[in-house]
Amino acid sequence: MDQGSEASAAFQSTADSTSEPNIAMVQKLEALEATVRALEETVRPLEATVKDLEVAFSAALPDGNIGPANFLHSLVYNRVMSNIGGHYSPATGFFTAPVRGVYYFTFTFFCWAQSQQTCGGSLYHNGNKMTSWYGFSRSNPSSGSNNAILLLQAGDHVNVCLWADRVVSDNLNRYSTFSGFLLYSM
Repeated sequence: MDQGSEASAAFQSTADSTSEPNIAMVQKLEALEATVRALEETVRPLEATVKDLEVAFSAALPDGNIGPANFLHSLVYNRVMSNIGGHYSPATGFFTAPVRGVYYFTFTFFCWAQSQQTCGGSLYHNGNKMTSWYGFSRSNPSSGSNNAILLLQAGDHVNVCLWADRVVSDNLNRYSTFSGFLLYSM
């Protein structure tokens, strides 16, 4: 065998031995790329779910007195301090649960001292009274709060209502508030 034939055979032998590992590396790389694509497809819906779990709001009543009225009056807390996820409506005063889960709600009230007026109202879940507040003083303003932890289904509504013939007050200090947030989904 001449020198050229030997060099060509050596080169061919080297190319064959290096191309086999390269083919294996390319196949492994393609498999890893397919795995990454599959994981990305799995993560996208999870990211959307996490966005649904960002739920918190806090809002205050407008300045002045509300009531008395001779009917149960749904309160509209239109001075929104936060509304993460957008599930509280400052137009209606209703919170709508985006997912099934356990939620925490709190509400505060303030009433100026008035000769015959009392303050009182309740937190409602889908129209059912959950917890209430009451206040009365002829000589001093009264204030208070209450809260509840509720299991809600997606689409359930929570709001606060003023009882018939009662009043509630607020001013720039934002004494009368309604707040809530998702503790965890189920």
